[in-house]
Formats: sequence, structure tokens, C-alpha cells
Amino acid sequence: MPNIIDPVEIKLLHENFKNGTWELPNYATSGSAAFDLLAAIDESLKIDPLETLFIPSGLSIWINNPDFVLVMAPRSGKGCKEGKVLANTIGVIDSDYQGPLIMCIYNRTRNIVNINPGEYLAQALIIPKYHMKYQIVTEFSNSTERGHNGFGSTK
Repeated sequence: MPNIIDPVEIKLLHENFKNGTWELPNYATSGSAAFDLLAAIDESLKIDPLETLFIPSGLSIWINNPDFVLVMAPRSGKGCKEGKVLANTIGVIDSDYQGPLIMCIYNRTRNIVNINPGEYLAQALIIPKYHMKYQIVTEFSNSTERGHNGFGSTK
């Protein structure tokens, strides 16, 4: 059984959630890490090539636990097959944010793409959050095999 944080409060902002036309956020299987976010719009929208639109999810989600964060990620099928991705690649929603979840959808294709009402565009997962303690140093306390070697240095 998956770990569950409780309570996460969800406010329904679009009438189609309230009247049962659209499914409430859920996990498709017991192994699913994320739940889908849909386009809470009333009519289809067109996104020109290389254009970005802000698309409401129709939800506000308050995690209300400072040890967790909600992360919005693209749906692989939408990005790979249709070119609809999150413009910021990933969205971080802090545990104390209570506003609407908005998806920043980018059309990375050379064609006009449509966004339809209720279309699943992104996914969200809740993960543990950590704050770091740090100290400023002039040299690291240990060397690693990789050291300062960058891109492509590990084959």
C-alpha cells in the first residue's frame, strides 16, 4: 500500500468537477506515482507553433504539510506524441500555496495543436521536501572519482 499524507485539501474551481462531468484527481493504479491534471476550459483552444498558453487545471490543492511539495510534470505521451509540454519543464507547488494550479503548456511542434476541454495535459505528484544546511568552503572535504569533469565525462 502506498504512503499517504493526510489531509491534502482540494478546492474544485470548475463546474465540471462539481457536477461530476470530469473525474476528480485519482491514481490510475496502486503503482501510479502521479495523478493527472486536465484542461479546465469550456471550449477548445489552439496553440500556435512554439507558443505557450496558460491552461487552468480547475483545482487548487493545499498540501498543508511543510515536509512535502507538489511537483507538476509533463505527461510523456502528450510530449512525445503531440508536442504538448510544460514550458517550465516542471512546476513546483509549495506546501503553503493555496491558489489555482495553472499549467504553462508549450507547443514545441511546427504545427498548430488543439487543447480540448477535459484533456489530460500534465501530471502531479507529491514528494518529500528537504532543506539543506550548508557551509561555505574553499575546497571540498573529499575528492570524488569524477571530480569537476562535466558533461559526458562518465561515458
